[in-house]
This record gives sequence, structure tokens and C-alpha cells, in this order.
Amino acid sequence: MLHKINVACEVEFNWIIKLQRDLLYGVCRPEINAETVTIKWIKALRPDIDTAWMGKFCERKDKLSSINLPLIQHLKTIAGCSPTLKTKIMANFENNHGFKTAFDPDRKVPYPLKPINDLPDIGLVKALRGFFTGFYDPNFYQQCGFPVPSGGKLIKFTRECFLNGFGEKNRDVGVCVLCDGDLGDPDIDHFYSKKAYPELSCHPANLVPICRTCNGRARKGEKAPLDKNAADPMLNWFHPYFRSAEGLFCVDFKEEENKIYPVLKGSNQNDQKRLDNLNDLVGLSSQWRRKLNQLVQSTAIKYRDAKLEELQAKLLEDADNMVFEMKHISGAILREAFSRKVAEGYKPLLDELRVEIGNLDPVTATESYNNHVL
Repeated sequence: MLHKINVACEVEFNWIIKLQRDLLYGVCRPEINAETVTIKWIKALRPDIDTAWMGKFCERKDKLSSINLPLIQHLKTIAGCSPTLKTKIMANFENNHGFKTAFDPDRKVPYPLKPINDLPDIGLVKALRGFFTGFYDPNFYQQCGFPVPSGGKLIKFTRECFLNGFGEKNRDVGVCVLCDGDLGDPDIDHFYSKKAYPELSCHPANLVPICRTCNGRARKGEKAPLDKNAADPMLNWFHPYFRSAEGLFCVDFKEEENKIYPVLKGSNQNDQKRLDNLNDLVGLSSQWRRKLNQLVQSTAIKYRDAKLEELQAKLLEDADNMVFEMKHISGAILREAFSRKVAEGYKPLLDELRVEIGNLDPVTATESYNNHVL
């Protein structure tokens, strides 16, 4: 959310979503029951899809350790539930797929997502979770893939295709959009987790390549970027595609327990709440604190013999250069703020530099500052 990004591979994902909808609506017709659902019957719902591929697709198991059943079994379970539940299943599917509406600035009423656990039947919840998440794992992975029409021929659409497509649509972004760190070999994050909202397992605006640090259990993991008990659960959150923080914050520094932490500052109360939530979601302040230590060390080595005025001039130049490297170089946001703050004479960071250079105690560091010598 620190940088604006564009949704990728919408045509391909819409093909997958249409397949989900066709199968789901097929088994949710009131007259359909578990006995009706056979592979032959499923193939007849989508006669445009290769029958051999569809047969394998129906028999392929989801990869959830607590479920691990073939897709056809999930469809039989859904077909066997009551008409009332079938209506709710379809309503929840359409509601969750319309979540972009929640970020419409002209929206007048809240738009809450419907978590899968709101359904009263545990067996049905497992079937729906297995059905939807199976589209992602294993079917989205290289060994399977989806036969999506493209340019007059069929392509094998997989996770790798999405990553390539995302890179093409976002050539100006080469860093993690959650922390501005090194993207490396990225994880694909389900922004709204597929455990709670499995209907969004293959929604193009719910899949975001992020760094493995941010996607770890200690950071975002399966946390919900929502205020669950609020009337408007998405109001206080940025979104990777629909509500970016780009241009709405600056980086400041605060002292806490003899340490300096980078903090995001918004221009108004609403933006600040969203920035605070982003910070809590991925532990941004603690991540950037470690990077700040590295910046102090590398700057101290580079400018060990510099006078204060020379250091400040060099870092001001560095800060100006970093403005042009935003989105391209890992950590450019923090480096620009750090360089500019030192160039402006921010004493706590200057003291950290002096301590790093000369292994000085704080008193000596302060005397050195007063003498305008680094």
C-alpha cells in the first residue's frame, strides 16, 4: 500500500471466477442434490472446456490438511444442503466478489465482507473452503494450471503467469508494497485470507506479491486487514489496489527507550489511523528500525572522516537522489527520510552516527556535536 500498483491478469482470473460461479450456481439450483452431481453432469455445465481437463479437475483434491477431498465431493456436499443455505452461499459469493465497492469514496453505507464461518453448517463450511481454495492450490500451480483462452489459443494459466503479468503491469514497482523492502522471490499474499474468505482465493485484486518477511506468521500471515466489529470494517485500512497510501504520508522519527524508530505520519486523522494499522499489520516500525541501524552503520563507514557540514551536504544530495529511486530501490523511502533528517541536523541521529564512528559515549557524542565535528 506504500506504492500504487495495478491489478494484473484480470481476463484470466475472470475466466476462473466464471468457472467457480458456473459450478457453484449449478449445484445450488433447488432441484439439484448430491446424487445429481457426477463428472458427466459437471462437464455439461461447461461444454466449452476440454472434457479431459475437466475430468481431472473434478477429481483433483484440495491441499488443505483438514479436508483434502476431490472437488466433485465438495460439489456434492454443497448440492445436498437446503435451498435456504444455497441462497445464502450464492449471496455471500457475490457480496465478497464486489468488495471493491467498499473503497468507493462516494459510498454511503458500509460494505462488510461475509466470512465463511458465518455459515451454520461445519460440513458445508469445509466443503466451500475446499472447493474455492482448491482453485488456488493445487490448480493454480505449475503442475496443473487453467486452460484459459488468450489470443485465439489456449494458454496454461498458472501462478508464474500471474507473477509475470504483475511485473508487466507494474514495471515501475520493484519493491514490496507493504514495507518497501526487497521483494526477492515473492510470496503471493491473499490480502483477505483464503481461510476466512475462500471465495476470494482467485480474485485478481486479492492477490498481491509481497516479500516473505511481510507474509510470515509473525507479520501479516493470515491477519485480517479489517476492523471486524466495526460498522464499516474497511474504513480504516489501505488496500494494495484500491486505496494506496502513496503521497499520503511522510517518515518521521521518534525516540523510545533510548532507541530511534521511524514512524509514518499522515496528513489527517483518517490517513494516520490507516498508517497505524499498516504498521501493526506488518510490524513496519520494527522492520525499519533494523534497517535504520544498517543505514547508520553504512553511513558511518562511508563518512568516517567527514566534517558535519560535508556530511550534511552529501546526505542532502543523497536524499534528493532517492526521490527518483522510489519504488525501484529497496528501502528508498527510509533512506530518503534518514538522509534528509541528518542533513537538517536532527541531533539524535547525528549522535547515533558519532557513537557508531568512534564508539563514543553519549556525553562525548554531544560534545562532538557542539563542536560541529562528526
